[in-house]
Amino acid sequence: TQIDKRLAELETAKSELQNRIDVLDARKSQDIQKLAAIYNSIKPQSAGEILIEMDADFAAGLLAQMDNERAAAIIAAMEPKKAYAVSLKLATRSQQ
Repeated sequence: TQIDKRLAELETAKSELQNRIDVLDARKSQDIQKLAAIYNSIKPQSAGEILIEMDADFAAGLLAQMDNERAAAIIAAMEPKKAYAVSLKLATRSQQ
């Protein structure tokens, strides 16, 4: 029937869209990992000054990709309120 045909078309479109989303998610993850590697090479004080300007969610995602010791040094270099906000986001990432 025409309904079955349309349903099959929609299922195909849904599958193609999910494939595109998966590719974009993989690219985004690679970009974040590359950026984390860059920030790993910056002095913690300088990186902390830059991360202060970032959205707390984004900064937390970036720090989560970094070596723990380096991330800790960067958080320590941040102003306390921002360090707290980023730390809170890091702590609750798995709950989202």
